[in-house]
Amino acid sequence: MAEDGTGRRAQPPVELSGVLTLVARQAQYTGAEPVYRRYRDKQHGQRIPRWAGQDPGIKPTAAFLAEAKIVAFWPYRQGVIEVADAFGMTPAEWGAAYLRALVTWARDDRSLAAC
Repeated sequence: MAEDGTGRRAQPPVELSGVLTLVARQAQYTGAEPVYRRYRDKQHGQRIPRWAGQDPGIKPTAAFLAEAKIVAFWPYRQGVIEVADAFGMTPAEWGAAYLRALVTWARDDRSLAAC
């Protein structure tokens, strides 16, 4: 990691452009459309609801990245809910457990969390 000019370590900015194409290439698709088509088919040809919202100002790449974060964090979230239910956690305990899960996810998936 490089320094940011103040003596602190800094990560270079993450480029969003091309992330969907990169995912398509990793999955051996010819472009972004097959990635969308794959999930569209699972919706029986209906439009896929976007977790990132329907705002046309949100670019597809940013929406895709937001959705990837949700999907990647979801198992961590589910674990917190299961533990909270099993042990009858208070809201404060639940909040602390949720933040620990978020930190664990960010440590486990640094690249996605950095985006």
